[in-house]
Amino acid sequence: MFLIPIGHEQHRFRRLPWVTIAIAAICVVLRIQACSVEDAAKRAFLDTARARYDTLRLVGAECVRKNECPDDVDEIASLLRDKRIGDPAQQELFALLDANYHEELAALPSRRLGVRPAEVKPLSLITYMFAHGSLEHLLGNLLILYLMGVAIEERWGRLRFLALYLVGGVVSAFGYIAMHLGEQTPLVGASGALAATMGAFLALHATAKIRFFYFVWIAKGTFEVPAWIVLPLWFLQQLVSIEFEEGVAYSAHAAGFAFGLVVAGVIRVVGLDRRFKHAADVASGEDVEDLDFEDAEQLAARGANEAALTKALAARARHPDRFDITELTHTLARRTGDATTVAACARHTFARWSSREPARVLDDYRWLAARRDVALGEDLLDHVLTAAAARGDLDAAQDVMRRLFADHRAGVRYVRALWVIAELHASRGRPEAAAPFLRRIVEEQPDSVWADRARERLAS
Repeated sequence: MFLIPIGHEQHRFRRLPWVTIAIAAICVVLRIQACSVEDAAKRAFLDTARARYDTLRLVGAECVRKNECPDDVDEIASLLRDKRIGDPAQQELFALLDANYHEELAALPSRRLGVRPAEVKPLSLITYMFAHGSLEHLLGNLLILYLMGVAIEERWGRLRFLALYLVGGVVSAFGYIAMHLGEQTPLVGASGALAATMGAFLALHATAKIRFFYFVWIAKGTFEVPAWIVLPLWFLQQLVSIEFEEGVAYSAHAAGFAFGLVVAGVIRVVGLDRRFKHAADVASGEDVEDLDFEDAEQLAARGANEAALTKALAARARHPDRFDITELTHTLARRTGDATTVAACARHTFARWSSREPARVLDDYRWLAARRDVALGEDLLDHVLTAAAARGDLDAAQDVMRRLFADHRAGVRYVRALWVIAELHASRGRPEAAAPFLRRIVEEQPDSVWADRARERLAS
């Protein structure tokens, strides 16, 4: 039976996944480079190894007959290397062949780039995850990189995905080292790092359906299985196979998968996944909601007004022109008694509320007016005046007029306040009460449009 994953529900591109592309490119380049030297290196190594072995076999057979050494090849090599067996000519020949053997062994690409548990070089913990032992090995890993790597890079962004890949690869290497202490067999391939992305995918997209292509004799087709079924089964297979691993580093796969699953799970539980995704959405040019604003709405609905206000203020600092954020900030500031923030927001909120919700404007104005330490700007007072006119609230209009007279008398809004008060008196059938305010307009700014209108009204 031939079975291969070919896609899943979360596979989409909003921008080029440069990190995934770069990883794939490095893997391909290293494989091409390895192919160019591997055949010659292997031939030279095998020739030397064969000559070295023939020498060992010859010397070993002689000393075994004499019961002078064990029959284990490695122990015979150690004795010959220490010149404890064999004649001088055999010892000299073996020393030369042994030196060439280890030199050519170290020249093999898998030895140079791979992780050897017996001698772990720090740089090899990185290089091994970009090197591959064969073309089939490379193609299989590139397929998983395309399916899983793109999904994580799309959700978390480029740098965070790269961090997951590299750290997951290092953890996978240590998983392999722990199971093969002292061994020389090198670990190469991206599968450990990719197992970390598979674990992260399970934590982030457990319900996503993974599509498979199958081929059995003459039957072929596709089917889908949720990630929460197929990925744990794959992980269980790796765990069971660790004891029998030969040629496939199941221990590295299991360690990487567990690492990715735990890390992504913790990131999701603490809420960082949501912020990572939001940052990636913004970087992709997507029109997304501000996370602090969303948090503020949720906190406000639960009655956590202080915490909600903190979030709303952070959102407003980033989006000072968004009315919905300013409106929520105003509301929360009023609930928590933060008069300074209410006054700062009211300059914008009162502009819209003055005609739609004049009663709300007047209520908040009276609340602010009772706090003497809060300065009320001319624009804000003008919006309150509009609300007072809409509600026919003479007391509020007169209070605004007094504040404008005291703090902003030179402005045109003070004259408008006089006009509104005069209109409110007139609307109540009291023209004699309106007349003094009209005359003050003429006296205060005789050359203004307001003065012309006041004269017309006085004449009528």
